[in-house]
Amino acid sequence: TKDLRKKIGKIETRISDLEEAKSKCDEELADPEIYHHPQRVKGAQGRRTKIETELADLYVQWGKIAAQLEEVEAGLPQ
Repeated sequence: TKDLRKKIGKIETRISDLEEAKSKCDEELADPEIYHHPQRVKGAQGRRTKIETELADLYVQWGKIAAQLEEVEAGLPQ
């Protein structure tokens, strides 16, 4: 269970970092001034898409590992 908890902790840290980065992209894209600079818009949108893809993968990994941990803990004597 120790290894599974460690994996979950790493994934949660990465998710938190990515959620923060996604928020920054959203703030950047919410600023009307950015739309005067098409390259900045393209860059921010590209970063956001990449972040969302990685987040989706991480949430799937987290779910699988959490289920494994639950199974292991359910089999342990109380």
